[in-house]
Amino acid sequence: MDTASSRVSGALLLLVGLAGVLWAALGDPQGWHGGMRWVRSAVVLASLGLITGSARLLFPGRREAGADE
Repeated sequence: MDTASSRVSGALLLLVGLAGVLWAALGDPQGWHGGMRWVRSAVVLASLGLITGSARLLFPGRREAGADE
């Protein structure tokens, strides 16, 4: 994947992730009770995963050798 399409994909994933988190925090899921609370938690975690994945697409550079030590 070239850099331009990677960054466009990353920006779209970032927007979708932010929309999911904002919807779960401020929208309709606030009224969910019982087992649906777990679904709301899964939506938030999936959205945060999308935001994290978007960072890898927005900044596709290689990690340096000493960064993981």
